[in-house]
Amino acid sequence: MAVLAPGEDGIAIINTQPEQYVTVKEFCDRCQVTPGAVSQAKSAGLIRKSSLRWMRKPGQKPIALINWEAEGAAFIRRMRPEKWPQWFIKEQNPGFDPTAGGRRPKFVPPKDPDEDEEPGEMGSAADGVYDLATAKLRKEKLAIAKADLELQQSRGLLVEVEVVGDFLRSIAIETRGTLMAMAPRLAPLLAAEKDGRKIAAIMEREISAALEPLAELERYGHGKKE
Repeated sequence: MAVLAPGEDGIAIINTQPEQYVTVKEFCDRCQVTPGAVSQAKSAGLIRKSSLRWMRKPGQKPIALINWEAEGAAFIRRMRPEKWPQWFIKEQNPGFDPTAGGRRPKFVPPKDPDEDEEPGEMGSAADGVYDLATAKLRKEKLAIAKADLELQQSRGLLVEVEVVGDFLRSIAIETRGTLMAMAPRLAPLLAAEKDGRKIAAIMEREISAALEPLAELERYGHGKKE
């Protein structure tokens, strides 16, 4: 294996595939998930960048690789137990049956070297990627975000979408009306004027008046709208 250089995304580039690395398709097949679940895990930081590689060979498109030994079992453990592949269940704990009703042997997974890390947010239940700790953390984050939004709204730092829409619509209507009325109003004035500088002054004055409603946008953006 030879590392050529880090890619633009910070992922190392190699020109041969190490034994412990698999392609994204192979990773999905082993975990029995969709590529979308893997992408979401990568975006959420649940698949570490240090476990990713780009394999680039002359004349071929780069292929994304994932360190299976470092990420495979941890990825599956974050899924709902009923979504675990049968091979994983048998390999980790032959007595565990996630589909059995009533009492069942307790599953005791091997110690994960990263189990002390804070769980991250991860894909949808449809992708089979879910765990209780992640759900609890997400619920807490949403509650904090909601409280923050309510506080900003109470301080007048937020406005409703409908209010902004009505404001922009009124400016658009006013500006359009002014521009449409410009031609018939200016025609007799410009026809009687021969001085180019005076014509330019008339045009500038009318255009400035037509654009005056747009100045409200800047004042609104800086919190000066009454």
